[in-house]
Amino acid sequence: MRPFRASLDHFHGLPPESDEVAAAVVALLGEGIASDLLKWLRRVADAETALFIDSVIADEVGHEARAATEVRRLMASRPDGRRVGAQAARTMLLRMASSSPGSGLNFAAFLRLGRAHELVGGIAAGYAGRLHLLGIGPVSTRPPDLT
Repeated sequence: MRPFRASLDHFHGLPPESDEVAAAVVALLGEGIASDLLKWLRRVADAETALFIDSVIADEVGHEARAATEVRRLMASRPDGRRVGAQAARTMLLRMASSSPGSGLNFAAFLRLGRAHELVGGIAAGYAGRLHLLGIGPVSTRPPDLT
């Protein structure tokens, strides 16, 4: 994890969201991205690491659905909830993109492990799917039928 330490410290050192809805959206999306990274890492890791990752993933079963339900309830509790949630999702993307201090993105260390297209695709699909679960994202995460 050494190659990612500076980026993680920078990201976690940013001021927290002061709005309850924004903080809940950012927390859900952040946990989801961590889960997506684990699922990808499980594919490229050695057998011992993969077994450990399986145990972590097993502990999280059902957590995301329950958290999404709570975030939707929180957003529905106020008239500007969806707007605030959508803005928080955009802000989180900007924070993630700027979380690598200095030169270059430390994300490249992940890419060197292999299967970069699966990593980027998995994170993008997971992010879009979570926005959809919250009611603040794409209408559908399925590509359109072009036939």
